[in-house]
Amino acid sequence: MIRGGELCRSCGSRCRDIPSDAEPIEIECPTCSGLSDDCEACGGTGTFSLDRCPKDYVGNEIAEAVRLADYANGGMWPVAGGLLDQSAQFVSFVAYLKDQDAKVQIDKQERRNG
Repeated sequence: MIRGGELCRSCGSRCRDIPSDAEPIEIECPTCSGLSDDCEACGGTGTFSLDRCPKDYVGNEIAEAVRLADYANGGMWPVAGGLLDQSAQFVSFVAYLKDQDAKVQIDKQERRNG
């Protein structure tokens, strides 16, 4: 959710386009992926409205882990010494985030192709 594919990719540490009650950002429901008519998170609409910075929903610790995972996927691990110096939990998180980003890209491509 933190990036929603492209949502926060270019913001860095501050929102550049802060959502509000008047102008929320709508994303596909992260709970049901827009596929459930009785989803409690989205009320069956298939979308989830963000009325503040997405980082506020997940917290600073997760937002920082996502940022570090982006560096790791680019070959810059957060601790000197590379992959072998990383915790197993962080290495797993990096792989998970990369898989999720790939799924978002596949979904986008499928939507473009109809």
